[in-house]
Amino acid sequence: MNATIYQSKFQKITKRNTDNFFVISWFETAEMRDEEYRQEILEQLRCYQEYKVKGSLIDTSTFEFGIVPDTQEWANQNIFPPAAKANLRYVALLVPQDFYAQLSIEQYVNEDKDNLLHFHYFENIEEARDWLEEKTSDT
Repeated sequence: MNATIYQSKFQKITKRNTDNFFVISWFETAEMRDEEYRQEILEQLRCYQEYKVKGSLIDTSTFEFGIVPDTQEWANQNIFPPAAKANLRYVALLVPQDFYAQLSIEQYVNEDKDNLLHFHYFENIEEARDWLEEKTSDT
């Protein structure tokens, strides 16, 4: 059963009891402002710090927000290191349908210059879930 960890008008973070990863679904991002995006990823970080999950499946398939370079760098300094310190290791990304948003996501991921997190792109949620289940299992 999925438990909702956090929800706003932009994203929902859920976790199944048996999984060691979150599922983060983005929605309604077309009109999101930069400050709102930063606030939302700070909420993700708070959840990573509280739950100590090893992975995150981030559904950006309907993501339409363009992440500006300043925010990409800000995330590299303020999100990736503390998320890794909180135990996050693997991030599965469902690619956006919007080309500009997909490019924005790829540039965002490329800001992790220290390779603190292992990112992998998927077009299918089941493949992403299978990959994360394999990577985050404690066996």
